[in-house]
Amino acid sequence: MPEAARQRAQARAVPLVCMDETGLRVAGGTGWLHTIGDETVTAYRLGNRGDVWEGYAGTAVHDRFAAYWSAMTDETVHALCNAHLLRNLEEIVEWEKEPDGWAARMQRRLLEARDVATHWPGTIGGPVPEAVCRETAAAWDALLAPVPGHYESLPPPTRGRGKPRKVALVAAMRKLLLILNAVVRDQVPWQPDRMPMAGET
Repeated sequence: MPEAARQRAQARAVPLVCMDETGLRVAGGTGWLHTIGDETVTAYRLGNRGDVWEGYAGTAVHDRFAAYWSAMTDETVHALCNAHLLRNLEEIVEWEKEPDGWAARMQRRLLEARDVATHWPGTIGGPVPEAVCRETAAAWDALLAPVPGHYESLPPPTRGRGKPRKVALVAAMRKLLLILNAVVRDQVPWQPDRMPMAGET
C-alpha cells in the first residue's frame, strides 16, 4: 500500500480526529487541501471543497463547514472546534469595543466549561455529572437570552461604503447564537482548542 494511502487509512481509524480544509492554487485553478488526524498521524488529500472524509465514523472535530454535517455517516459524532467559536466571539468583542459585553462573557463561560471538563476526570474521576452540564447550559441560556433584543434595538444602519455596522453585527451574532444554541440543544461535544496534528509541538 502506498505511504499516503496507509496514512489515510490510519487516520480514519483514530477515534477522535481534527478535520480541516483550506483553499490553495493548483495548476492555475482553485483546489482544496483536506486534512484529518491527531497528534500521532495526519493525512492530506487534494480535492473539491466538499470532498470531506465521508467514511469516517468516529468523533470529528471541525469548523462547522456544512459538508461535514451532510456528507458524514450516521455513526459520526460531531464536535465543534471552539477555537473557532472563541475567535468569532473575540471579533465581536473587538468590533463592539465592549470588553465586558455578552461576547466576552460567553468566552469566559466556554473557557470555564473547558476547565471543568478537563479538571473533573483527572481529579474527581468519571465524566462531568449531568447536573453540572445542566447548570452550564442554563447559564448559557441566561446569558444569550437578551442578546437578540439588544441587536434589534440598535439604530438603523447608515448609508456608506462597506457593510453597515448593525447589519454586520446582527449577521455575526445570529450565526453565532444558532451555533451555540445547537451545541446545547443537540448535546454536541466541543473541543476548546484545536488538537495538535502530527509533527506539531
